[in-house]
Amino acid sequence: MNDVINETLIEDTEINNNLFNLANENKEINDSKLNEDTIKIKELTVKNQIQESKTRIEKPKSSNSNAKQTNSNKGNSIFYRIILPQIRKQIEFYFSDKNYYHDAFLVEKAKENSDNC
Repeated sequence: MNDVINETLIEDTEINNNLFNLANENKEINDSKLNEDTIKIKELTVKNQIQESKTRIEKPKSSNSNAKQTNSNKGNSIFYRIILPQIRKQIEFYFSDKNYYHDAFLVEKAKENSDNC
C-alpha cells in the first residue's frame, strides 16, 4: 500500500513540475509577445511623430499666418522697445539710493543686518 501511495505522490509531483514548467514557458512566451508589441507600439509612435513633424514643416503658410507672425513680431518689438526699459527703470529706482530712505522694508532689513554690512 505504501508503495502505491509513494508512486502516486511521485507521479503527482512530476505532473505538478510539468505544469509548473509549462506555465513558466507560457509566461515567457507571453512576456516576449508583450515586449514585441511594446516595441511595435513605440516604433509606430515615433513614425507618427515624424510624419506629424513633416506635415507641419511641409504645410504651406497662408497669408493669414504671415499676418499673425508680423503681429507677434510687433508685440515682441513693442515689449523690448517700450515695456522692458520701463521695467528696468522701475527696478533700478527701487534699489537706488534715492528710494532707500522712502522704503520702510529695505530700511528695516538693513537695520536687522547692520552687523553684516
